[in-house]
Amino acid sequence: MKKFALICENSHEFEGWFARADAVKEQAAKGLIDCPYCGSLEVKKQLSAPNLSTPKTKARIAQKAVQTAPVAGIEDKKPVSAPAAVMPAGNPAGAAAYHTALRMAVQQLRKTVESQFTNVGDKFAEEARKIHNGEAEENNIYGTCTRQETEELLEEGVEIMPLPDLPPEH
Repeated sequence: MKKFALICENSHEFEGWFARADAVKEQAAKGLIDCPYCGSLEVKKQLSAPNLSTPKTKARIAQKAVQTAPVAGIEDKKPVSAPAAVMPAGNPAGAAAYHTALRMAVQQLRKTVESQFTNVGDKFAEEARKIHNGEAEENNIYGTCTRQETEELLEEGVEIMPLPDLPPEH
């Protein structure tokens, strides 16, 4: 996949991903590309520099996007490193970098939870309630539960944070 800088007739700039360089022209001619800002179908490719993605570049982008935001853990409620929740306004090029960094931050959060918390499997809702009600020793846990169990836990005031599943990199 190749990323191209695009512009509409109203000078709105944005990015698009295409299998081939000539796919931009083909899809634009068929009216398959529209401006995300105004909906215009008059879209053309801009001159753009190649984007080289290296492990160092990815790490630098992730480092910039990840800020410390308080996310309560069950045991001691210490802040956990989490991504900032504000996307760059009016900067489509920054949005792509932001999404990459956000994905990497979520992956890192998942790795941290899996390595430092206790996996209680499908008994998560039951164990979280016990900890919340003081019936079990406070402990950082993770596991799975149904949507209904998640809603019930939140209604009861149990502090939980669902972790999104991410598809594989490629």
